[in-house]
Amino acid sequence: MKILSKQKNSRMCMICGLDNEYGVNAPFYNMEDGSVMTVFRYKEQHQSYPGRVHGGMITAMLMRWGFVPCGRRNCRRRLLV
Repeated sequence: MKILSKQKNSRMCMICGLDNEYGVNAPFYNMEDGSVMTVFRYKEQHQSYPGRVHGGMITAMLMRWGFVPCGRRNCRRRLLV
């Protein structure tokens, strides 16, 4: 599948912020079928218990994948788990 474009990254977003040393620094790409794709790894400082990613980091990524643009203020979503 072909990448059509790269989405803009925020500076300090926890998920896509390129200047956030504690963030995931994930790039997001718009694909030809209308989907969005990223490849990233959580870092050691993103864990809760050893070897486990903190639920807040997982939720933040899910919210980002929910197409909530980084940098947009007063944008709220409801997530039930």
